[in-house]
Amino acid sequence: MKRKFHVAVPVLALLFSQMTQAGDTTLSMSGQILPVACTINADNAGVFDYGDIVAGTLNESAGDGWSSLTPVTANVNIQCNTPVLVGLGAIDNRTGGLAANNSPLNVQFGLGIDPDGNAIGNYQLALSNITNDGNAIGTTASADGGSVWTASSANGPILNGAPVNLIGFSAVGEVIPAPIQQLQATMSVPVFV
Repeated sequence: MKRKFHVAVPVLALLFSQMTQAGDTTLSMSGQILPVACTINADNAGVFDYGDIVAGTLNESAGDGWSSLTPVTANVNIQCNTPVLVGLGAIDNRTGGLAANNSPLNVQFGLGIDPDGNAIGNYQLALSNITNDGNAIGTTASADGGSVWTASSANGPILNGAPVNLIGFSAVGEVIPAPIQQLQATMSVPVFV
């Protein structure tokens, strides 16, 4: 019995010594830290086409001097490669075309100027039917670039003006923005001329 024990010990020692005498190995790693990327898409490439409107067909719907056009809608989606906080803002590139402030729209953008130098009218951007990853979500608003968030209406008008006016997304009934990854919504554009 002692012999079997003496034979087994040198074999075990030989195996162990070969494993511990392996050569040096260099381990290298590479990679990148990539920023979060989001893409936004809308039906018809984001063009809300009202077609040709004959001036004689316009009428004041509420007796306030404004004619309301039936809002045009489009599906909008925002796809991000990972959940991220998103704030949407818009700046009117036709600020000189903003008609008098008595428009029925309290958050508005200008339609431009006619050949005689008159403002044509105003429009608004509004979101509804908002979901993130298939679940209903709400909107929240910030008037200071995202430092303070307040309740926003259910149809989330996108605020006009400086880039500090933002619409964010939150759990329904909440004010604190929540990350989104696959947002889908309907954007409508009410117009008053």
